[in-house]
Amino acid sequence: MKLSFFTMLLVMLSTTLFAQAQNDFSYFKSYAGDYKSYDVLEDKKLKPILKKILGKEYQHFVSNLDVIGSVDLISGGIVLEGNASHGGGEEMAKLDVNLYNGIVTAAIFSKGQIDVYTDRKDYKKQDKDNYINLPISIKDWIALIATDLKYRFDKPSNLTFK
Repeated sequence: MKLSFFTMLLVMLSTTLFAQAQNDFSYFKSYAGDYKSYDVLEDKKLKPILKKILGKEYQHFVSNLDVIGSVDLISGGIVLEGNASHGGGEEMAKLDVNLYNGIVTAAIFSKGQIDVYTDRKDYKKQDKDNYINLPISIKDWIALIATDLKYRFDKPSNLTFK
């Protein structure tokens, strides 16, 4: 059976578009800037994904989001960041739910270690490309933790206000 170039192109594009939308979390966009963090965490579609990717660390993750701010929108992702009660700088967590491709990425900082979990389809544990493919919100959070939160509180020496 011969397929035309147009038919093959159409099939490839539809497969690509389908593959890009792992989950549809576009309804979270309305939460940005609001304090509906717990609504996000308890969402009936998101919660099972978090339980699956985090496994036995699910409750640890939720506990590390006990003290949490507003829902942020960062580079196409709905983002939650928080820490355990009285655990700022020691027990922290971050969540990024991409509104466009549906990829869920969660991270836990505990006992000096950062662990990242994702439902990204092409994810392979310990792959050298994992870091580069993380959402920018997660990478920035990791960089902040790597400096012991220094730049959250101390002005960098190369910063001037004009």
